Amino acid sequence: VLDDNKILTLANGDRIPMTDNVKLMFEVEDLRNASPATVSRAGIIYVSDSDLDWKPVLDAWLRKRPDAQAKMLASSFSKYIGECAGPKDVGHLFQFMIRRCHAVMSASRVGMVEATLRLLTGLLDGADLSVSEADASGELERLVLLSITWGIGGLLEPEDRSKFDEYLRELSENMPPNEMTCYECTINLDTMEWEPWSPPSWKYPKMEVEFSTLLVPTVDSTSASFLLSNIHKQRAPVMMIGGSGTAKTTTAQMFFDAMDAESMLIKRVNFSSATTSGMFQAAVEGELDKRGGKNFGPPSGKSMTLFLDDVSMPEVNKWGDQPTLELVRQLVETGGVCFLDKDKRGDFKVMEDLLYIAAMNHPGGGKNDIPNRLKRHFFIFNMTTPSQSTIFSIYGAMLAGKYPASKVPEDFGSVAKGLPAATVSLWTWVRQKMLPSPAKFHYIFNLRELSRVFQGILRVSRESVSTAPMLTHLWRHECQRVFMDKLVTIEDKQSFQSQLDQTTATLLADARGGGLAAAGLGAEAEGSRPSTSTSQDGKKKNRRESKAVIPNMAGGKSRASTPGSSAMLELEPEYTEPKYFVDFLHDDEYDEDGILVAEAPKIYDEDGILVAEAPKIY
Repeated sequence: VLDDNKILTLANGDRIPMTDNVKLMFEVEDLRNASPATVSRAGIIYVSDSDLDWKPVLDAWLRKRPDAQAKMLASSFSKYIGECAGPKDVGHLFQFMIRRCHAVMSASRVGMVEATLRLLTGLLDGADLSVSEADASGELERLVLLSITWGIGGLLEPEDRSKFDEYLRELSENMPPNEMTCYECTINLDTMEWEPWSPPSWKYPKMEVEFSTLLVPTVDSTSASFLLSNIHKQRAPVMMIGGSGTAKTTTAQMFFDAMDAESMLIKRVNFSSATTSGMFQAAVEGELDKRGGKNFGPPSGKSMTLFLDDVSMPEVNKWGDQPTLELVRQLVETGGVCFLDKDKRGDFKVMEDLLYIAAMNHPGGGKNDIPNRLKRHFFIFNMTTPSQSTIFSIYGAMLAGKYPASKVPEDFGSVAKGLPAATVSLWTWVRQKMLPSPAKFHYIFNLRELSRVFQGILRVSRESVSTAPMLTHLWRHECQRVFMDKLVTIEDKQSFQSQLDQTTATLLADARGGGLAAAGLGAEAEGSRPSTSTSQDGKKKNRRESKAVIPNMAGGKSRASTPGSSAMLELEPEYTEPKYFVDFLHDDEYDEDGILVAEAPKIYDEDGILVAEAPKIY
């Protein structure tokens, strides 16, 4: 069809001439799949990403702001990002990131500036700015700093976030206090001052619930929910990226739970390598009603948020494309897709009142990236691996809710209080020692394994586990079930068993007030910039110290121990005998006629003598 005769020849031999008043124009990212014959027949115009770059985007946005604001905002952007003067001078902040930082996902400068402006727009809409020009200038500068932190620096990991924070501190005196980074703070839109993230209080449910429904707010989930809310209210797409077990789906679920179900519907679409374009289109169309003509939307005039989970999973074809994600891009970009019905095939179907939240894994290491043409529509930020203090707070709150101190013996409460630190210590050891190899490629121990240990502990009823020794046996059983059952060699199993015994001995010593702690129960320095966290006695410690403060699990004072040291303790014989916990000991319930009344309840409790239940194991 690109020849002078303008005739399209199909594989079946049909020849379709193109009329003189029809022209073809292609807009593509690159020519890697174009043949020389195609390229030679089309006029090629190359548009470089540095021809316009990010400055026109910023200038266009500033023209929409009030004149007084625009002048002060332009000054702040010039101060913190720099000037875009050409391909070699794109702004000092971007040059710093190229030299010193590594983003978990590649993103264009225009996309990052657009994300910054989108977040800033949401902040300005709710900000209570001062009437005084001098005060308003400082308040706007703080809003710009917060927007740059997440819009440009949101794709960094903790180590690089510390560098990013230090760089901004060199440029401004309007940063948060020294003990907190700009990622650990937000701006109170009433006082226009920095304040730390404050997670909402959480209480353990009074009734027994599924472990997966226990959602404990943390600092990380609170900041992520703030970003989701700010961008979502502008009806703009937002995406969370992070490694396995960084609570992307959980954070999205917590955000959805806070929505008004009367006006907003939620549709979750899980992507996999087998997801095709047709499957995605059918999943979305199945939730929409016809509104008139070719317009479709959620029922009852409501809006609907599509949660695109694992959006990077669809297969990459042999040309390097992901057709499924191209359909996602068309839906997000144009607000609709084409009809697939025979009588309307090719006509455009408008899909109204749809909003988008997506989640995906870090690209690289065998995991797919997503097309740049889709990526540019989303506000993207990275979900980092929770710190040890965050992990302690999550599972500590769950155990404290399951076993309240007022309802359990003192020794039981001391052991329960020490389980989060002991589990993290063992999990850290397993991650450091049991590394994957070609023969042990499944040796991957992420936060999900840590979660499964506590899931097993919380499944058992309080009546079944009422003493400290029984709780200790349950914890050891769950650690063996989650960690040791993954190991494939006798040497690895023996090594893990030895470490489990040592960790158990330390746990019991601390629970009894012995003041001993095993190496690894404390956290080493995190990041290179000083910041503080609070120990159990209320005192603050600096992360840059050469010694790690190890919490005493009995609730007493902490002791300092050099990371890597080891205090060998002997485990009492009664704890070395294995105990098993299973959920198949109960029988189905039948009436006198032999009719099934109720299936056997899946109650997780101690087996006692496993051999006696051998007929039930199949």
